[in-house]
Amino acid sequence: MFKKGLLQGGSDGVKSLILRYETLVQNKNDLQQRDFSKEKQEQRLKLQQLILDHNTRIAKISTRIAQLHDQLNQYQRKESMREEKFINQIDIRRTNVIFLI
Repeated sequence: MFKKGLLQGGSDGVKSLILRYETLVQNKNDLQQRDFSKEKQEQRLKLQQLILDHNTRIAKISTRIAQLHDQLNQYQRKESMREEKFINQIDIRRTNVIFLI
């Protein structure tokens, strides 16, 4: 902070003030660095929580999509069975009509 030669020629009071000032500045820098590290860690925790929440929502949505897909498949199978039944009924009626003629 101060030049090294300043402390050699000064009085003890000045030397003491300069050393105290340098110590305070160093402590301030250390505290700021610690606060920055703490803030950085808090930001990481927030980010991890956001990622966890995001992944949870994605999992819920994926599960719901799978359920809806299964439900769609069931409806398609039922519809296919109804169509097949309807076609068979029409074929039976045609056969009956042919026999009546």
